[in-house]
Amino acid sequence: MILLQYIVKLFLCSGLLFGYYWLFLRNKQFHRYNRFYLLATVLVSLVFPFINIPLFISNTSSETPVFIQVIQSVTTITTLKHSFSLTELFNWQNTLLFIYVTGIAILFIALIKSLLYIHRIRLHYTAEKLDDLSLYHTNEQGTPFSFFKSIFWNKQISFRSREGQQIFRHELFHVRQQHSLDNLFIEAATCFAWFNPLFYLIKKELKAIHEFLADQYAVSDNDRYAYAELLVMESIRTKQHSLTHPFFNTQIKRRIAMITQFKNKKYGYWSRVMALPVAILLFCSFVITIKTKLNDRKENPYTEVQRSLIKNIRYPAKALAENKQGEIIVSFVITKNGSISNTSLLTEDYFGMGDE
Repeated sequence: MILLQYIVKLFLCSGLLFGYYWLFLRNKQFHRYNRFYLLATVLVSLVFPFINIPLFISNTSSETPVFIQVIQSVTTITTLKHSFSLTELFNWQNTLLFIYVTGIAILFIALIKSLLYIHRIRLHYTAEKLDDLSLYHTNEQGTPFSFFKSIFWNKQISFRSREGQQIFRHELFHVRQQHSLDNLFIEAATCFAWFNPLFYLIKKELKAIHEFLADQYAVSDNDRYAYAELLVMESIRTKQHSLTHPFFNTQIKRRIAMITQFKNKKYGYWSRVMALPVAILLFCSFVITIKTKLNDRKENPYTEVQRSLIKNIRYPAKALAENKQGEIIVSFVITKNGSISNTSLLTEDYFGMGDE
């Protein structure tokens, strides 16, 4: 039940926050804001369901309690020899747990394969040092791309040409802004919550925003159309790895639209500001739980057993609701699992109630 509640809250958090992004923030030119918004969406969706902050409200009710006199308490505890059964192993809880762990394992293996691919390229080619940057001239499919402080270049692209310099500036921006760290975070989150389809959409959007930011850095107002032409003419379909930033990718249409648009600083201001009330609403809905605090413990002298009895016996609950007073004598049995059973009324009180 706890796991199910967590999954429901995870879906609701990610759905509401990503829905707001899709309606009001997507394809707008405040890419830095959108980058951190999407990262915060993933973090909030994972963390908020775990947090529980109780908010106590004082109880000012003048309710008169119904006292319970316990005259018999029998504890039945037996030790039985437990025999292993396959039906206990293959129940629905263990089946769901197996499916969940299998999904994590598959995605984790894919992540390791991407890391091993990058490591293999580093071992196969010699790096050229540019300050703290490592530049690898390769013949690998999918290059050029960057990963942390390494840029993997394609030898077929002239490094000294205007196009080559624009591509290099693009990949250099990925390195300087630590976009690979974003990718590792979203990949780890997707491994943990692989059942949430919204995380895959967030990962796709985050990669697109990385490209928008790097494109803006790579071009100037005078050669933006030449840069857009470069994307169209040299765009090729290549095998891409989830952790890297290939220069030629499938987001060409959106990248060209972002490059050729002129900035409007006023446009979208309120859509960014209104994201804060949405986050506060989520915090209050999923994190804060309201509980009643008793003003005077002497007016409510119930033990945990008595509270359970009051909850399970129909007439005392009705008496409490009607603010009446009386005394009830009950008999009950505490079973081996700690639950209360065989509850019965032994005497009649002034309500005129007999045995249940």
